Amino acid sequence: MSDLPENVAEAGWVRVKVADSSLFLPWLAVLASQRIPCRVEYQDGVPFLIVAEQDAPRVQQELALYEQNTAVWRRRTPVVGEDPFIFSWIPFWVALLTFSLFLRFHQLVQQTPADWQQRGVWDAGLIRAGEYWRCLTALTLHGDYAHLLGNLFWGSMLLTLTAGELGNGWALFLMLLAGATGNALNALLLPQVGYQALGASTMVFGLLGILAGRTTLKIRQQKLAGRGILQQFRLWLPLLAGLALLSLTGTAPGSDLAGHFNGFVCGILLGLLSGRLRSGLFTFRWQLLFGAVATLSLPLAWLLAWKG
Repeated sequence: MSDLPENVAEAGWVRVKVADSSLFLPWLAVLASQRIPCRVEYQDGVPFLIVAEQDAPRVQQELALYEQNTAVWRRRTPVVGEDPFIFSWIPFWVALLTFSLFLRFHQLVQQTPADWQQRGVWDAGLIRAGEYWRCLTALTLHGDYAHLLGNLFWGSMLLTLTAGELGNGWALFLMLLAGATGNALNALLLPQVGYQALGASTMVFGLLGILAGRTTLKIRQQKLAGRGILQQFRLWLPLLAGLALLSLTGTAPGSDLAGHFNGFVCGILLGLLSGRLRSGLFTFRWQLLFGAVATLSLPLAWLLAWKG
């Protein structure tokens, strides 16, 4: 890079210590781009850039400018679950157990003479009249095994992904919250509808919305960090896939389109909100707390349904 003398201890030469090894190559590139002569020496494994004394002010100016231009993405604090998620066994088994309980509950409903559907089905008029528990109980009821198994398949996959992003407790809590608020919003917007609805689909599309909302945050962070357009486009793929899944499976004949859409929207809002929470809320004790709230909410809703 330059013709500097071997002995740099003489007057006229300045040693610039590279304390952070990740800056070594970028600093070399900065000096090379500005045609500033330098050489590299090591002392106890630490690299030093050797530059001429008259170039030292310019070197400091260029390195300071580099720090300023890269400060946004180098100092950015990543949100929980920012790294791409592939697969984890613990969220998978939690998701499988959760939806297996839905299957077992459906078998219980089919085997008992009690009219569970009449007590817990989604009904806009009854919800507006004060039977708010139906926003939760309707999520646990299904018309037949085909309906249930479809929700079990998609729900298990999406809950596994969401738990990988947020943790098991938060994922279960936000899944139920998205489903319940989606059903509540549906009752608020459609007060005069004459049909009844049931199924975990609203909750499943809520999971889809949570993942899409968190993807939106990641895209914004990539833009603020000055990342390339290809890296930003890669993050759009889960959102596009989610919209495609909504259009393909959420609009099937006989499905509750309004419930699916409202669950998806509520999920997006919850996903955006979860990305703004401080990392201390995702520790084990908080995961345990929100997981317990999610686990107890359905039995409590059914208790209210049978007492109402």
